[in-house]
Amino acid sequence: MEEAGITFDIVSQADAKRYLESHMYYFRIKAYAKNYEKYTSTGKLGQYINLDFAYLMDLADIDALFRNLILRMSSTIEFYLKVKMISDYNMTG
Repeated sequence: MEEAGITFDIVSQADAKRYLESHMYYFRIKAYAKNYEKYTSTGKLGQYINLDFAYLMDLADIDALFRNLILRMSSTIEFYLKVKMISDYNMTG
């Protein structure tokens, strides 16, 4: 990650390693880096601009929270639709 220009100023490398071991795998969290710009000059060509691992952790956490919200919502909607269908069926049947 350091070769790609990802820094560990906010989160240490040791904390990042623990995070990857317990929460997320490398390729998934690395995918969030695609949202960041890279240098186009020859000195740092292809390295990310101002990207700290902490930012990737934040995006991963937000993504997980959003996914859980959507799953809870869809489960609740499914339940109410089933109740409505059964109620409608009982009224007509």
